[in-house]
Amino acid sequence: MQIGLLGPKGTFCDVALQKFLEQNKLNNATINYFPTISKVAKNMDNNDITILPLENSLDGYVQETLDALFNSNLQIICDIIIPIDFAFVSCYDKYDRLYVQFKAYGQCLDFINQDNLDIYQTQNNVESLEKMLENVNSSAIVPMHLTINKNFKTLIPHVIDNPHNYTRFVVIGKTNKENYQKDKCSLWVCANSDYPGALTDALKIFQKYQINLSCIMSRPTKNELGTYNFYIEFPVENKYKEIEEMIKDFAKEKGFTLKVLGMYSCLNN
Repeated sequence: MQIGLLGPKGTFCDVALQKFLEQNKLNNATINYFPTISKVAKNMDNNDITILPLENSLDGYVQETLDALFNSNLQIICDIIIPIDFAFVSCYDKYDRLYVQFKAYGQCLDFINQDNLDIYQTQNNVESLEKMLENVNSSAIVPMHLTINKNFKTLIPHVIDNPHNYTRFVVIGKTNKENYQKDKCSLWVCANSDYPGALTDALKIFQKYQINLSCIMSRPTKNELGTYNFYIEFPVENKYKEIEEMIKDFAKEKGFTLKVLGMYSCLNN
């Protein structure tokens, strides 16, 4: 099995991968790390499964992942929720610069603003650690799991602004195993034309089948300014028949195109 994900080894995405491998008892997978979400997305068809971050409890949905799902013919197989926590570390007695991944920066602002350090943003948390080790008188904000069994002159744990911080990763593949429990459903609703009440008409179909939406988000079509598609997510709640009928209803409506991104399990259940 070929698995593609956001790297390098040691990132939170890698933590999600290890949980997936353990849960599915996979020992012989080939792991392909990519430096950016866009490069992961471009190689989705070359891997049996792909793991990408979909949502953070503080920052919301990852737009690049939403676009990757919309532009592919693959489906979500399952999602994995990982707790997020950071530490401030340095190998030096004095430091005047701080390396921090761009997302981690936004999640540790209260701590960062306590000191007047030069900020250098990085593409991933492992890079932050590596840059700190390479540059004298520097520091870094890194995931707590990267501090295990390492000797730092300065280590301040739990520097995150909000302790209730989680990231949801999705496992994307060519097929969705039928023996998986179905906990959630994700889909795109695309309006074929722009008219007043289009979104209301779409929502009425969900209401008809008593489907309780947990997320609805607009994303630009990228074809014309002011035109949007809608990412929608909801719990399955054993409403398999109702969901099937709802999908058929959308197929009958000339004003909409529906794309199912997957009915999938949550490995945390």
